[in-house]
Amino acid sequence: MDKISIITPVYNTQKYLKRCIESVLSQTYSNIELLLIDDGSTDESGKICDEYANKDSRVKVFHITNGGPSRARNIGLENATGNYILFVDSDDWVDNQFVSHYLCDNYQDYDAIFGMWDIQTNKGIYNPSILDKPYIGDDFVKGVIELSGKFSFELNCNKMIKTEIIKKHNIRFIEGIHSNEDDIFTYDYARYINKFIVLPEAHYHEIYLDEFDRHLSARILPIETIYTTNKMSVESALKISNNPLWVEYQNERLFYRLASSIMKNITHGNHKISSKELKKYIKDAHMMRIKYNKHLVNKHRSNHKIWSLVYDIVFAFENVSYVRFCSKLVSLIKK
Repeated sequence: MDKISIITPVYNTQKYLKRCIESVLSQTYSNIELLLIDDGSTDESGKICDEYANKDSRVKVFHITNGGPSRARNIGLENATGNYILFVDSDDWVDNQFVSHYLCDNYQDYDAIFGMWDIQTNKGIYNPSILDKPYIGDDFVKGVIELSGKFSFELNCNKMIKTEIIKKHNIRFIEGIHSNEDDIFTYDYARYINKFIVLPEAHYHEIYLDEFDRHLSARILPIETIYTTNKMSVESALKISNNPLWVEYQNERLFYRLASSIMKNITHGNHKISSKELKKYIKDAHMMRIKYNKHLVNKHRSNHKIWSLVYDIVFAFENVSYVRFCSKLVSLIKK
């Protein structure tokens, strides 16, 4: 039986942590280890981790000074002793088939096994991915483009990966950045994927308390942060392949990320930005929209054509006042 290492960074999540830990330890597949990386928590999270380590020998706890989730995950990678690695965030939970469903038929033949997840809100359960049967591929780039809008490959918590590949190629999360660390890590790993499978079942449950909970509010980061880390993501992606369609896809994705950040900062952001600086970002977004417009990203989403048109309209011109007006209008319509 292969051993599965589950890495969970922990930072001030005492309210949700017990639910998370107990859900992992209740797996029907028992040959696991849970690595809890207490990232300098100032609440009772560290104590809770120790309590479970004292009760279950499969739990390993590492107390470190606060360095962010990337550093915490890297500590987990360095100390993992399993054959495969999974990630679980400490404020989410998994059902008892989470591990076993990754151990699908011939799972050892795959360099990565991807799985669905759902988002649980006070308004109900939302599944951001739509796939009705397994997808098997030997070309990661082709798979990402074909499934765009049906499945997002770049999240940490939706894949089981091989420890052997991680250690052989010294793949780590980039520390010190506050966005897109998942994407970059996934693309760095994907350079060594020869065969993969995407499974259609969701056994990972992400919790959103409301529309502006602890997750979403943190996403309105400064435009420069989003733009810089997304360009890093594109650089990592293009190390996998220089296929022209992949280049188009990644730059179109960069446009959407930059454009979304501009619109969010205009309507909801607390980060002060001058009109001169905003104009620079709007110009870049406008030029990208002209150059990369094959509409490959999220092409399978039901509202893809509508939102593609919205972005076309908002960034049709470089004028700051025009983009401000359109962004606020879109925000009002969404409400």
